[in-house]
Amino acid sequence: MSTAFMPSLADGSIQIHGSALKLGAGVSRVAAVAALGRHYSGNRELKDGGEWVYLQGLSFDGADSGMSLYFEHGALLEVNWSVILPDAELDGGWPSQEAIDQEIAFVRAALGKLKKRGSFSGRERYAWGEVWCEFDAQAFSASSGLRYRTRPS
Repeated sequence: MSTAFMPSLADGSIQIHGSALKLGAGVSRVAAVAALGRHYSGNRELKDGGEWVYLQGLSFDGADSGMSLYFEHGALLEVNWSVILPDAELDGGWPSQEAIDQEIAFVRAALGKLKKRGSFSGRERYAWGEVWCEFDAQAFSASSGLRYRTRPS
């Protein structure tokens, strides 16, 4: 059973159902891993003081999802997620262009529901930071996430 999450476009926070911790700018890595430990699937430390923490067993607007949290010097700066749509067409084990396009459309539609006007352009800026859902040509994948404007010191 997957655990639901959805970002708030009002403040950039992310509430993962059943967790007392609300993810947001500057949340500590220690607090996030402690609160979301059952979803923890690994991490990758970078030489510049950054670290990616990977979560699994989540769902975004009803679709199975994974999430990556980026911490700079132990403080949350960025969140990325991907969804796995049922019947997504694979090409050699990787999503086809059609599957990628479907994922982008799905995520944009879900983000659009959070807005009064009901559409999401692909990359939008807010006072707290930015949120995006676009095709990443370099990685040949859908790229969805948010980045907080405030950087840890």
